[in-house]
Amino acid sequence: MFDEVQTLPLSLAVPTLAALSHLARRCRSTVLFATATQPAFDHLDHEVRQWGGSGWTPREIAAPGLDLFSRLRRVDVRWPDPAIRTSWDKRCREIGACDQALVVVNLKRHAADLARRLRDDCGSPVFHLSTAMCPAHR
Repeated sequence: MFDEVQTLPLSLAVPTLAALSHLARRCRSTVLFATATQPAFDHLDHEVRQWGGSGWTPREIAAPGLDLFSRLRRVDVRWPDPAIRTSWDKRCREIGACDQALVVVNLKRHAADLARRLRDDCGSPVFHLSTAMCPAHR
């Protein structure tokens, strides 16, 4: 099992896949790539065969029809329309109405201002993280 295989340098992809192909055939085993960003190795079958392997024909182990991405969704991402200006007060009310929220803003002063407003307006704890903070406060 290999994780984060997309970090494999392209110059090593074909010889590595050929070795894995050979080992999988010889040891009657399966090579598993577990990564969120599958590299495009499926077109390397011909080059892998030239190295003496049995080729490289990857296949998904979770069928696309299972729709796992949407079935396992844990968050709801909402991007505000940048063309519509919204007041901090309105944004604070929207955030305060949520059970949990992660808010990313463009400027450090906006983050500090928003955190201060949310602390004053909400009864819930508010955590403000910024690179302007010393490591102990982060």
